[in-house]
Amino acid sequence: AVARSFEMALLGRLINGVGVGAASVAAPCYLSEVSSPSCRGALVASYEVAIALGFLTASIANTLIEGLGPLPGGAWRYQAGVLPLVASVPLMLVLTQVPESPRWVLSRAGGDVGMLRRALEAMRKLGCVGANDRIKYIKLVQSQGGKDEIPAALPWHQSDNDLVGLWDRLHLQAGLPLLLSAAAERARPQSMAEAPSRTKARYALLGTFRNVSAVVADAPGVPAGARRGLG
Repeated sequence: AVARSFEMALLGRLINGVGVGAASVAAPCYLSEVSSPSCRGALVASYEVAIALGFLTASIANTLIEGLGPLPGGAWRYQAGVLPLVASVPLMLVLTQVPESPRWVLSRAGGDVGMLRRALEAMRKLGCVGANDRIKYIKLVQSQGGKDEIPAALPWHQSDNDLVGLWDRLHLQAGLPLLLSAAAERARPQSMAEAPSRTKARYALLGTFRNVSAVVADAPGVPAGARRGLG
């Protein structure tokens, strides 16, 4: 909107395009990570519908701006700069309230107590069944000083939510650290307490291709509804 030359306008559009491209990848990934398998396809598809509605709304707004007649600096400054800036404000406000992806946090948690707690809190904000019960039980146990030994079994009922089920498995593998006293938590084997090493980008890319191939081929272990829309 404030470009003084063609080069400045081109640079601005380039930066804008990179941001839109990043959002076009991040938003569907986030939706697929936080949704349950039964509604994952529909929820990710709704993102595409929202984009189409956004294009329609922007086209209508640009037509109205064009119809206002001559504007200082030209109508394109308002269409390409002011209008997107105004539209981004409510989006930024909403993003401050969006919880982290529990699946992403768990992929980096390992036995790290803080990361496990962050993942469970994110599940509570997302309304995952069973997450709030676990938080309440953990607070109760910690208010009593925590347990001095690793419990032999999970002290809560199994949840039907796949994210909570994943958290249960990883928490159990780590030795249930959120239920332990400070001394017992520090006494865990190092292999339980440390966070996993970060996956390199090339391995993540290969894993993505492998997962996509498994969904297309309807391989064993693919959640029900993952192939919805593929025929």
